[in-house]
Amino acid sequence: MLAAHFDRVVGSDGSVAQLRAATRAPRVDYLASLAETAALRAGRVDLVTLAQAFHWIDAPRFYAEVARVAAAGAALAIWGYARLQASAPIEALIHRFHDETVGPYWSKERKLVEAGYRSFEIPIHEVPAPAFAIEAVLTLPELLGYLRTWSAVGKYFSERGTDPVVLLEPDLAACWGEPTTGRLIKWPVFVRAGRWR
Repeated sequence: MLAAHFDRVVGSDGSVAQLRAATRAPRVDYLASLAETAALRAGRVDLVTLAQAFHWIDAPRFYAEVARVAAAGAALAIWGYARLQASAPIEALIHRFHDETVGPYWSKERKLVEAGYRSFEIPIHEVPAPAFAIEAVLTLPELLGYLRTWSAVGKYFSERGTDPVVLLEPDLAACWGEPTTGRLIKWPVFVRAGRWR
C-alpha cells in the first residue's frame, strides 16, 4: 500500500517468521527489527507507521526512536482495526466467540485496541482520519483460518490443548451455507496520525 506513494518503504517486524510470511512488494525492504530499535539512519524517514501493534511496544523508547529517524516534517501514523463486520448472524457468532469462548484468553492490552488507542498520549499534531475499512471476500475456511490467527485462540490452544475454533465451526457453517461461497468481511480501521512534534 505505502509503496505506491513512496520511493522506498522499509517494513519491519521483530518476528522473522512474520517477515517470511509477508507478501513481497516492489520497493519494499523487509527488516527484522523492533519498533524501538530500528536499523535506520537518523533523520531520513518521512513517515513512520505502526500497525496493530502499539499496545505491545515500549512507547517512550519508540518515541525516542521516531525522534531519531524522523526527517524534518515527518509524520507518524498509528493504526489498527476493530472487530470484524459481517452479516448479522455471522457477526453475532464471532463476537460471542470473541467475548465468551476466548474472551478470558485475551491479554489485558487487547482493551487498548478495542478503544482505538485513544488512551495514549502521542506526540503528534493530530489530524482527523477519514473513516475506512479493510474489506475482503472470504470463504468459510478462510475465515476460520483468520480466526486461528487470534492471539487469544493461540493462548486457549496452548493452555487447554484443543482448538476453540472447532467449537464455533458448526454454527458458522449453518449460517454460511456452501463453505466455498465468498462473503464480504469488513474490519473498520482506526487511525491516529499527524506531524511529528
